[in-house]
This record gives sequence, structure tokens and C-alpha cells, in this order.
Amino acid sequence: DLAEPPNFSILEGNVSEVNLAAQDSLAILSPAGIALHASPALGPPDTQLDLRANTRLRLRGRIDARDGDPKIRLTHWAQVEMA
Repeated sequence: DLAEPPNFSILEGNVSEVNLAAQDSLAILSPAGIALHASPALGPPDTQLDLRANTRLRLRGRIDARDGDPKIRLTHWAQVEMA
């Protein structure tokens, strides 16, 4: 669906929740922080990441809010780094 493509962004925020066994790989954005949901299909991270609550991450990707909460769909670990 390219009728209204989401905007590419680089953002930083604190992790509010981590789920490494999710169906889809998403970073869901809210005032509480970033809920990081990573599917096992994403594979292991390319670099060492501290994926615990209250750590600070930098994310790259398109913010999509067309179907609910704003989120970045993660297609590879290079979109995620420690901030």
C-alpha cells in the first residue's frame, strides 16, 4: 500500500518492553517508550544490544500509524542500535 507511505525517521527512546518471541518484528512507539517485539525469523542481532527495559535505543525506519499505534516494522537488526 503506497497510497500514503509512512515517513522515514531516526528516533531514540527508552525500551518499555521486550518480546523476543513475537509473531512480527515491530518497535511499537508510545509515551511509555519503545515496545520491542522481535520475531525469531529476524535472527540474532548483528551487534551486541542490551535489550532490557529502560535501556536507550536508536531506531531507523518508516513510522507507520495507518493501522493503530505508531510503529516501525523491523526487517533487519541494522535498524536498531544502542543510543
